Amino acid sequence: MKEISRVVGFIAGLISMIIWGMFTFFNPYSSDFVGIGTALLTFFLLALPALFIIIFIRVSNQFIMLIAVIWSLPCSLYFALTPGFFAIAGLAWLLYLISLILMTLHKKKYNSVNSI
Repeated sequence: MKEISRVVGFIAGLISMIIWGMFTFFNPYSSDFVGIGTALLTFFLLALPALFIIIFIRVSNQFIMLIAVIWSLPCSLYFALTPGFFAIAGLAWLLYLISLILMTLHKKKYNSVNSI
């Protein structure tokens, strides 16, 4: 279950990074660059939590994962409620949550087995 949570978290992080890159540089809904302010804002709300998840999924740090899941919720929810391709950000957030839950279940199972 630990490896599944790592794979799910890694895939979700990659999806978020791809969505951020497409939104910022290759936006199919706009012919212009989104602007430096919007690019930085979406970087801090979408891409940076994805980087944290990709980095901290390896060491199975649940606290950092929880922070990244909560941190990315507003931007992911905003994108999820838009009609179009970028709604996939909501799926990425859901995969973050699934990864965190699987990681927590694995830790509880591992700790309960070791305490016997």
